[in-house]
Amino acid sequence: MKGKIFALIFALPFFGIGVWMAYSISGNLIDAAKTKQWVPVEASLQRAGYERHSGDDADTYEAYAQYTYEFAGQTYAGSRVSISGGADNIGDYQTDLGDRLSRTMGRNETVTVFVNPDDPSAAIIDRSIRWGLMGFKSIFLFVFGGIGLGLIVLVLRAPKKRDVTLPEFQHEPWKANDNWQSEWVRSTSKGSMVFSWGFAAIWNLISAPLPFLVYNELTEKGNLLALIEVVY
Repeated sequence: MKGKIFALIFALPFFGIGVWMAYSISGNLIDAAKTKQWVPVEASLQRAGYERHSGDDADTYEAYAQYTYEFAGQTYAGSRVSISGGADNIGDYQTDLGDRLSRTMGRNETVTVFVNPDDPSAAIIDRSIRWGLMGFKSIFLFVFGGIGLGLIVLVLRAPKKRDVTLPEFQHEPWKANDNWQSEWVRSTSKGSMVFSWGFAAIWNLISAPLPFLVYNELTEKGNLLALIEVVY
């Protein structure tokens, strides 16, 4: 029992990361679907650019903007820039968007924002889905969440171990093992097979975001070198 409790405690943080990433991904997809119904409005920029956040391992970037717009005869202020908030360093999305907004403000031009007609105080500049970021988050969803869920299932489904020295098993010791209660004998190589498939799945998931990043490079920047580097 102590071993099972320890294994569950060890597995829960991994499973929790997977649940959090599932929540984050689903939230972004739901927001993208909702904002498709929002209406475009021209807005004036007061501040725009991107911020650099220095970390222990790498720097991250976050595009920002403050803008005002009119809707139904009233003036509103907004600061939401994209579907996925926060800083990151997945591709050049944050710096490119920040630079574009900064140049727009420098030329005293307006920027198109999308306003919720049911709640005009809610607006956003870029309502597109960042597939590269979704792919990166999917690594944590499937790898960490999969490991945590797999450990939890293995612990809960593990056969009960009984003490064969107990009096009730003295003459029938096979009854102490749940695996010996049927006429079927299961292969002991099943664990190795599951491990091999799991190991292969993890390594494939680690490289899963690459197609999304290449797609962004091709569609948004026309960078054919990204495709050539992947092929060769």
